[in-house]
Amino acid sequence: MKHVLFAEFSDPTTANSAVRELQGAGVRPSRCAVNVHDSTLQDNEERPLSETDARSGIAIGLVAAAVIGAFMGWLVTGPLGLFVVSRVTGVMTGMALGLAIGFIGGAISGAMNPNRQLQRMEKHAGRHGNIVATVEIDGVDQEEQVRKVFTAHGARVESRTV
Repeated sequence: MKHVLFAEFSDPTTANSAVRELQGAGVRPSRCAVNVHDSTLQDNEERPLSETDARSGIAIGLVAAAVIGAFMGWLVTGPLGLFVVSRVTGVMTGMALGLAIGFIGGAISGAMNPNRQLQRMEKHAGRHGNIVATVEIDGVDQEEQVRKVFTAHGARVESRTV
């Protein structure tokens, strides 16, 4: 399971120093992707999937589309009588189609929106002229190591599981 750490630094020099120290501390570049954000990054710019709300978008899409699909299945097999199958079949078919459409739509929609936690940090950093770095790590074994390095450089660190 991947973990993402968001760190807010007071200036680019400190952020770069922390990133260099990560590599010197044994954090392999192949297991750690670092992205540095400044105040010029816009919400609609392309981001790595770990920096988006794709997961919550998928969850919302699945639930909403399943409910709507089930209702539509009930409607076309019940009151409207458009298909001559049982209502249970109509509801289940509608729900299945809704789940498929909701998954795709939710993933696309969520991937277009930056992660709320990261967005808050970027806005705060933009107001104070700070820099935000994101580090995507493959496991928890390196999370504490990265957190210690960033904290030692005066960064405010938050994390999430992807």
